[in-house]
Amino acid sequence: MFINTNFQDLELFQHLTLRSAQKPPKLGMPSLKLWSQPQSEASHMELVYYFRDAAHSSLATFSPTTSHIRDVIMHMIFADDTVSRRAVLNAMLAFSSLHRNGLRRETMLFKVAALEALSSSAKGIAQGSVEAAQHVAACMILCAFEVS
Repeated sequence: MFINTNFQDLELFQHLTLRSAQKPPKLGMPSLKLWSQPQSEASHMELVYYFRDAAHSSLATFSPTTSHIRDVIMHMIFADDTVSRRAVLNAMLAFSSLHRNGLRRETMLFKVAALEALSSSAKGIAQGSVEAAQHVAACMILCAFEVS
């Protein structure tokens, strides 16, 4: 199993387990949103923002940071409306929903919509380089979904 943590989580864990005399790490108080139960239905934009702010860090890339791939994906979902763009958007929504709320009905509906859009996109005769890149991005996000 994998645990999604950040540097602050590790600092706090180290401080609590070592019971050192040092001052605890300076951490901001988590927002009340983190303590509340996850909502079963989240708006699409909430999930887009969640991907931008948090979920993208779970994507595996060849770079030490995931900000570049996040920016490319964010650009893709706001591009011209094509079937492959809808595949990227739904894959990203599924990935964000999985990371934010766990495996729920909404999450699976986004995944199915992404797979349907990918299927339709693959049947397209003349895909340009943009659509092909969107198709690959949707596949990458869905693969990350499966290993999460």
